[in-house]
Amino acid sequence: LDGNIVLRLSIAAIIHVFYPELMPEIAECINNFAYCPELFISTDSIEKAEQIKLFCSKYPDWVVDIRVVENRGRDIAPMIINFQEVFANYEYVLHLHTKKTIHNSAVANWRKYLFYTLCGTKDIVATNLALLSHEKVGFLFAQNINVYRHNLSWGTRFNNVKRLLARSNIHIFNDTLLEFPTSTMFFAKTSALTKLIQQNIQITDFEPENSQITGTLAHDIETSLLYFVEASGYRWIKVSSNHGNILKINQLNQLDIYLERFVPRLLVRRLEEYKLCTSGVKNHGIVDYFVRKVFNAWQKLLFRCWRINMPINFRVKNIDEL
Repeated sequence: LDGNIVLRLSIAAIIHVFYPELMPEIAECINNFAYCPELFISTDSIEKAEQIKLFCSKYPDWVVDIRVVENRGRDIAPMIINFQEVFANYEYVLHLHTKKTIHNSAVANWRKYLFYTLCGTKDIVATNLALLSHEKVGFLFAQNINVYRHNLSWGTRFNNVKRLLARSNIHIFNDTLLEFPTSTMFFAKTSALTKLIQQNIQITDFEPENSQITGTLAHDIETSLLYFVEASGYRWIKVSSNHGNILKINQLNQLDIYLERFVPRLLVRRLEEYKLCTSGVKNHGIVDYFVRKVFNAWQKLLFRCWRINMPINFRVKNIDEL
């Protein structure tokens, strides 16, 4: 896409910096913007804040707001609580954090892949912002890495996410497809996440930090993001550096075709689609049960194949094993 479509946007970058030593990588991302977004940086200690402030002083054109927050809720709590005003004052937001994934060496390069896919070059940033400028698109994130892409499952999260969404009058069901931006790094229109912000979640709602891998409110919010986006009337898209087939989008009107043909709506009930597909067919009892099972299996297969083969992507070299 032509990056000139997007010249100067009202954009903020919300960044949680638990590891200040990774600020050079953050700088590489930010310096790929044609116009530097205003930076809202959180960290968990005064000492770290001083390190970050010293680093940022190297970039006199950066407008930076650094806040020390409680080490609770990881990158999610600062975004929706400490920087809540960003969602009222800016049209677009980039969310990043200094992810290390120290519990799993198999995804050691996960952070670099996400940073690159979202902000790796000036062309990538311009393209992602151009995609997000489409009136229907409210959220853009990186295709999930192989380790997680083929194994996303609700697990024990479903009931928690269901309750969280119900607070905003958003309803999911046991046939709802699952998709979410693993690691919670993304570009978004701030209006696409208004329903989440309006929940007025407090820091005490988040569990104390205990090196949890899953099962926390922060993980539930991560899982729920695309459902908030759809409930706000927007669509979401995935971009990738090295997954699946390359789908070339030259004009924004071509994005409409992609959205309608290849991007599922998560909040559309599979049961309603089943009724449409089997209308006029008389099935009873055990026959209907097996027809429904086959339909559900087909839906999941279709969704998995779409996730593997149809992201909008860039062909990027030197990102290995992802």
